[in-house]
Amino acid sequence: ATSRSILANLLGQLGMQVFVAESSQAAMRLLTSSKPPFDQLDFLLFNCELASETDRQQRNMLSHCGQTHTETIAMLSCEKRVSSVEFCESFGVEKYLLRPVQVADLVSTLCVPKDDPHSSGNSHESSILKNKQARRLKILVAEDSLPNQKLAVAMISKLGHDAIIANNGREAVVLASTQTFDLIFMDIQMPEMDGFEAVRTIRLKEVPSRVPIIALTANAMHGDRERCISAGMDGYLSKPIRLIQLEQAIQEVADAP
Repeated sequence: ATSRSILANLLGQLGMQVFVAESSQAAMRLLTSSKPPFDQLDFLLFNCELASETDRQQRNMLSHCGQTHTETIAMLSCEKRVSSVEFCESFGVEKYLLRPVQVADLVSTLCVPKDDPHSSGNSHESSILKNKQARRLKILVAEDSLPNQKLAVAMISKLGHDAIIANNGREAVVLASTQTFDLIFMDIQMPEMDGFEAVRTIRLKEVPSRVPIIALTANAMHGDRERCISAGMDGYLSKPIRLIQLEQAIQEVADAP
């Protein structure tokens, strides 16, 4: 239970909405629910050390995920790696995490999109890693949360670009005035100087070109877009940030003349 709570807390810090199931039966109830947000679950993190050929609910759970968009990530230990992997592979599981789960491994695993064998070759999400950008961008990410920093760097790197981190708005202003960036992702709520003040300061100092700035908001509220635009931003993304949303924002800048 302690490990489960720690993992849930870590995922929450990454900006993800987490639901905890204490058994395969409880997990199956969530996975088969048609009520939001359970009807759009992206991942199932499964402790495959508890894998059992005789657990019908467990087999149903893995089979269900194999037939839907919910991707299964199996967690296992070195001692039980072989037998656990063999069981999970029989249900099409392709991703694994060694316990104890490390933040870097978790972020890296969640950032790699699963290729859907049933989708067409034009699937936008499955093409993210296949189609490298024609122009490699230098991107500034202003974010005070360490887990969110690691997530952003991992996602941006997967897309073939370079990410520089600013831990707060004040650092973002300094970096933006001393280095050249193609794009800035700006968290709104940060210590020392918030995102709004940082953007206003950057806009006053930038010469001669105007760098695109995208706000990162933890809670999308009515009027957020207007407030971001009036502060000098070019748009905003709501957390948790999905890889496909990030790619689309970056692509617009990469395609610009």
